[in-house]
Amino acid sequence: MNILKWKREENLCNCKHRWMKNMEKFMYLFEKINRVYVKKSVKL
Repeated sequence: MNILKWKREENLCNCKHRWMKNMEKFMYLFEKINRVYVKKSVKL
């Protein structure tokens, strides 16, 4: 259990760095998708 917990915490630390980098890309994509969706909604 402890080893798994430690592994998970280590992974979380590594993920945070990637997550921060990917977050910018994700937010950009999300904004694009959101705008397209809003435009379609307005037409409907």
